[in-house]
Amino acid sequence: MKSKALFFTHWRMKNLLYQRILNITTAFAMLLALVPQSAFAAYLSSPTNLSMVGGVYTNDTTPTVTWTRSSSATWYQVLVDNGNWLDLGNVDSYTLWSESNGWHTFYIRAQNNSGDISVSAGITFEIDTVGPTVPAVSPSTATEDQSVTFSVTPSGESATMFCDLYVSGSNVGAMTKNGSTFSKAYTFANSGSYSTYARCADGDNNDTTGSSRTISVANNTANDTFIIPSISPSLAYEDKSTTFTIKPYGTLDAIACKLYVSGSNKGSMSRTSSNTFTKSYTFTNDGNYTVYASCENENGGWVNGTSRTVNVVSQEDPDNSTNYFDDAAKGSLIKIACGYYADTADTCKAVYYYGNDGKRHVFPNESVFYTWYNNFDDVVEVSDDFMASLSIGKNVTYRPGSVVVKFDSSASVYAVEADHTLRHYTTLSLLKSDYGSIWTDYLAKVPDTLFGNYTIGSVIDSTNDYDRGTAYYSVDSIDDIL
Repeated sequence: MKSKALFFTHWRMKNLLYQRILNITTAFAMLLALVPQSAFAAYLSSPTNLSMVGGVYTNDTTPTVTWTRSSSATWYQVLVDNGNWLDLGNVDSYTLWSESNGWHTFYIRAQNNSGDISVSAGITFEIDTVGPTVPAVSPSTATEDQSVTFSVTPSGESATMFCDLYVSGSNVGAMTKNGSTFSKAYTFANSGSYSTYARCADGDNNDTTGSSRTISVANNTANDTFIIPSISPSLAYEDKSTTFTIKPYGTLDAIACKLYVSGSNKGSMSRTSSNTFTKSYTFTNDGNYTVYASCENENGGWVNGTSRTVNVVSQEDPDNSTNYFDDAAKGSLIKIACGYYADTADTCKAVYYYGNDGKRHVFPNESVFYTWYNNFDDVVEVSDDFMASLSIGKNVTYRPGSVVVKFDSSASVYAVEADHTLRHYTTLSLLKSDYGSIWTDYLAKVPDTLFGNYTIGSVIDSTNDYDRGTAYYSVDSIDDIL
């Protein structure tokens, strides 16, 4: 009896405990049903790996943000600064609308179909579209053919990374940075007024074109040359009009020229082409006359040319067989006076250079001649005896800087320098840098028999090895190469 009562009591207590557990479980389930699902948002993970395309410092006013999608998320909401949440699809990037300069924060959160919302993630970025402040470059004056160093000191929120110098709208290269100042040396080839400015960019890739400044470039009178050669021709006939021609040369252009005969001004000469002037004059008597031209250069200076004695002969002696001018000056072009019936093969047609060494120098061909002279107007006619009294000197070679030379038996192309020196171009690009893409227009083919007229110098293997203009103006006359 006792054991049966004990068993019944134990069963009743166990049943009561089970009933209590059941009641607690039922109550918890009912309570869970009443709680909104959004209260358990922590179970939906936030987007990760937020990144700004191009970096968080940008000058893009419509930047793009990317992220790694959350697992189980079905769409996203984004917000910029203090704006409103905007619904997106199940995407992993978003391009913002145009934003203003300054700092901004981009927020994003995930959602699913159950209504769960994740904790938002954010990224802060700066938009800067303002370039540096670039003042006008200095100085405001320069001298032609002399290097001048331009400098500028930009300022701004971000450090300036580079500046380029512009002259008359053309980029002439990068300026060198020293602290916060940028500088570059530049040489103006001609006088006049030029516009200059600097264009600079900062670390945010924002660039600014600086204020323009007008640079006044003065003449470099120390390097000015204005040469008035002897007038031509040297022979005239009495009572017959003779046209005299003068062609000044040098770094300065001729503005006007006047003809002088025996010291008397015979009036202005007419310009017929670039730097060439002519005037007709009639001698009423035979004899010798001193004739020269006086010319004005672009700087306003008047320069008298080299005097020439013009032999005026009577028209009664049309072949000029007895009238010679044997007092030819050294530095002249000379030839024997031809008789009336001389043909093209006559030796009187040969023209020589009468050098300061007292010798006559042969032009191997017209190609060489025309690198020194434009025509034969300055040729002085002399007698057979005078010509025979002059010994033969070195051949005249091409004027430096005027042509490039190639011998018949070689593919090498050479530049010409003073002292009849040839320098081999090692590459075609170097050759084109001096004579342009149509360099063949300047190519002179030389027979191998004339190789001995030249000396081979060092090669040209960089752009700094040879300057065509410098070579050309390194000589004033043929005497400089003999």
